[in-house]
Amino acid sequence: MTGGRLGGLVPRNHSGPAVARLFHALLALAFLDAWLSLGVQLHVLIGSRGLLPIAPFLARARHQLSFADFPTLLWLGAGDVTLAAGVLVGVALSIVALFGIYPRVVCALEVVLYLSFTTAARTFTSFQWDNLLLECAFFAIF
Repeated sequence: MTGGRLGGLVPRNHSGPAVARLFHALLALAFLDAWLSLGVQLHVLIGSRGLLPIAPFLARARHQLSFADFPTLLWLGAGDVTLAAGVLVGVALSIVALFGIYPRVVCALEVVLYLSFTTAARTFTSFQWDNLLLECAFFAIF
């Protein structure tokens, strides 16, 4: 259907997949930046000797909050090694997504992991930047 009334509405070069790949790559770069930035600060902020250590907070909150109230995978363990491992997994996922390997699956995993860390970091990650990154990644799944 190149002629007629709809001729100008039909894409000519089918650029959709290329644009999607570019979007996922740029989102992966944003996540990589976020993970590296968080990794540098994480132990000082919520580590065992941080300003607001997460492990004692979760121990106190265990009987008052549920996963739905405080969505973080750190309920399973919140030691310094776990925090560092989580950041390394986030960096690895970002690099995998940067190379275009299963970008939607990686976005889903990044949303769950980054939400876990932003929830755990409480005050320190309550910026619009973190919320927008999570929202973009959530919609990139679809």
